[in-house]
Amino acid sequence: MDSRSDFTRSLHRSSGSFELVLAPVILALVGLWLDRTLGTLPVFTVGLAVFGAIGAGVAQYYAYQQRLADLAAAGQLHVERPERQYHARNRSDGDLGAARSDAFDADDGSSVLPSTLDGSAEQGSGS
Repeated sequence: MDSRSDFTRSLHRSSGSFELVLAPVILALVGLWLDRTLGTLPVFTVGLAVFGAIGAGVAQYYAYQQRLADLAAAGQLHVERPERQYHARNRSDGDLGAARSDAFDADDGSSVLPSTLDGSAEQGSGS
């Protein structure tokens, strides 16, 4: 019984791939029929195919967001956002990272390039 439920869950998860492929194809076929009926080839074919692709993508995005919200609400997904993004300016593990991040912080528009690893720097040209 457990293997059957795993199979059902895997089919449910893979339904998005079918949706992404079949929606534009089916709508393009409907558009092709409309174009041949109305003599407007390829206006409806292209338009409905693009509409199907965009619609399937948007549907997948919202289904994914809903699934993440459900997992977070159930406590199965740990969501933690860092207070500050990792950036060279936020590093505290040495002067080399600080020297690199300050390379373009000179007030006169020129760059400050590190010349040695001991923290001394020389003034370079702006461009």
